Amino acid sequence: MKASTILYLTAIAGFIDTVTFISVGGLFAAHVTGNFVVFGASLANSMAEHDYLKLIAFPVFIISIMFGAFIFGRTRNKKFGGVSLLLFLQALIFVIVSVVAYVFPSHIFQAYLALMLVVGMGIQNSLHRYVPGPMTTVMTGTVMNWSAAQAEKIFKLPVPEAKISSGKPQPQAGWMIASFALGCLVAGFVTKELALSASMIPALLLFVLSMVEFPREVAKLTVQTKLKNVSTPSDQITKLVSQEQAIID
Repeated sequence: MKASTILYLTAIAGFIDTVTFISVGGLFAAHVTGNFVVFGASLANSMAEHDYLKLIAFPVFIISIMFGAFIFGRTRNKKFGGVSLLLFLQALIFVIVSVVAYVFPSHIFQAYLALMLVVGMGIQNSLHRYVPGPMTTVMTGTVMNWSAAQAEKIFKLPVPEAKISSGKPQPQAGWMIASFALGCLVAGFVTKELALSASMIPALLLFVLSMVEFPREVAKLTVQTKLKNVSTPSDQITKLVSQEQAIID
């Protein structure tokens, strides 16, 4: 994925987590393991209306990741598949949630809509199984990497070989943390008025990101097709790959 796509997806994760946390009694749609902590706190005090969702969200999240993995695996070699298709599906889910929440502002569908947002974030999480790059949905590891990198710079420590850049542009951890925080802040302002219908904002962004990733998917498919049909020496194949990779990036 493009470095900018990673930053936008990070902001979306912060946005959706904040929307569900405010609107649905402290539910995390992206950081689903955090729901165990909140549920435990609820047991120590008194159970609220939506606390059961904190437990249901976990198996829903797992199933949605399996669904995302299935879709990615079956469509990765198609023109509109892989990353672009999963982002499109995630956007579609968010649109449905937003429209239903706007048309029916009462709490009648709130639990179901919240779980649909969990499904959307599960699909986003499934991308990281197949696409190289940092996680866009959980910031704990990103904060750790950023903090360790600062220590290496300050104290002139050697960088672990596994962390040496491969040359592919990736956003700095600091920018990812800032993007996540920005998503949380924006959601905090809009959720008070829009509640779950605020999910239309990341939905529109996801549609754009899907269209941005689409030509990259097509270019990768073109590379694979040419490599299957080519019968040139290895140095010419390497040149072909580098030329097509330049188009993709």
